[in-house]
Amino acid sequence: MFLLGDRNLKVDGVETKPGVVSLTTINVFGWTRAIHHRSGNVALGDGSVQSLDNRILGEALARSGAATNRLVIP
Repeated sequence: MFLLGDRNLKVDGVETKPGVVSLTTINVFGWTRAIHHRSGNVALGDGSVQSLDNRILGEALARSGAATNRLVIP
């Protein structure tokens, strides 16, 4: 389960604002160059933190088993 994500995320071409962001299978999303050069850190429900590039973020969200994933953006 995804909990938190870096603030350098765009969803459907719009940069995210602080708060809860919903990601579904129909959204186009990806990290910007702003912090980690097209990658970002995501905190997971098991207490771990993963550094994910855009491709791996998409794969991880698809494997989550949830139709909608939500991230809290600081």
